[in-house]
Amino acid sequence: MGDIFVTGYEPWQLEDLCAKSEKKKDLKDLGYYHHISFADHAHAAIDSQTGEVLAIAGVHMCWPGRYEAFALLGSKTQGQFFRIHRLVSKFIKFLDAKRLECVVDSDFVEGQRWVKTLGFELQSLRMDSYLPNGNAAYMYAKFGSGRTRGGG
Repeated sequence: MGDIFVTGYEPWQLEDLCAKSEKKKDLKDLGYYHHISFADHAHAAIDSQTGEVLAIAGVHMCWPGRYEAFALLGSKTQGQFFRIHRLVSKFIKFLDAKRLECVVDSDFVEGQRWVKTLGFELQSLRMDSYLPNGNAAYMYAKFGSGRTRGGG
């Protein structure tokens, strides 16, 4: 594995990620193309040695100060996960959102652990049938410097 470079998202990158993923049917058939196409910021992490797409991540702006984050990780990120984690952490700090939300599949325990490591807090009870594949999810949020408590 080589270094990672980050580039703006292009549709072929999701095709590449799907082709090499153990969950390619889930990624390809469940509307992620549509979801990513409306992202305000979407980027791909690519292995500079192999040219393989390792991850695609980004955010949708709900309104100024509030964003929804997403990340699709390929099945071969294990050797590069710490680097991807650092890149995502830097992007989150750069974004400086008042509220950054994400949803994680209720069966994806590693993903739930990762978002907690990134500083996200659990915000919801289990949301049944939330994801395009019918799976349940949990919502997490991370709060920036403009956080207010109790509606004020």
